[in-house]
Amino acid sequence: MRAYSLIELMNLTRAELFALHRQIADRHRLHDWAGDPDSYGHAMALLTGDLAFALASRLGAALPGPAVAVWSRMVSELVLGQFLDLAGAARRDRSLEVARTTALLKSGQYTVTDPLRLGAALAGVPELPAALARYGDLVGEAFQLRDDLLGVFGDPRLTGKPVGEDLISGKPTQLLAYAADMLPPRGQALLALAGTPALTRADVTELTDELARCGARNRIEGKVRSNVDAACVLLDSCELPPRVAAALRNLSMAATERQQ
Repeated sequence: MRAYSLIELMNLTRAELFALHRQIADRHRLHDWAGDPDSYGHAMALLTGDLAFALASRLGAALPGPAVAVWSRMVSELVLGQFLDLAGAARRDRSLEVARTTALLKSGQYTVTDPLRLGAALAGVPELPAALARYGDLVGEAFQLRDDLLGVFGDPRLTGKPVGEDLISGKPTQLLAYAADMLPPRGQALLALAGTPALTRADVTELTDELARCGARNRIEGKVRSNVDAACVLLDSCELPPRVAAALRNLSMAATERQQ
């Protein structure tokens, strides 16, 4: 296993963190250390995330006052979104409202809208224009929707996540919220097992096929596209410098057309 510098740890992608977990677990096995290798790998990957957050918080604390307020809000929203994600999975909540709120807080605003607010605050703009805030929410939600699709249908060699992990954990995603209304009886029976130990790998494969067959996958794909289209229309109304508008359009594409 290679050694990571602090700067590299701060820039690890999600896929790389999963790879780090595996590398550490493999090293544990190689040296025949005590305890469970996978548990050790998970724990060390979490510590890596804690370290990255501590370093980021140190940087955030040095920001000007208005930017610190945005940073603090961003952290609070992220924690609340992660709480809703875990609580929704535990309760097997399939409501669209919970899924949308979770996506907005856990990823949507944290990924796009709040960084725009942070940039505005650093530039001395006290409030992000409403059109740009809406752009951020739309692209941020689309980013999370793409993430939900990759969690079920993605290539694990690219995502760093095992196939069907989101189905095994039963996360409250919009994909599963739509599926709860669209799946036929057999699919409904499989969906009821999501998030429970009763869901087998064979069930995951079958449920994945059912999600595509019933149209839930296409519905989320359509929502991703419509969000990006609406976000780009909003950019046209903001009278931004051409280079800025082009960068934000490229951001919307990069966030939603990714494969990892």
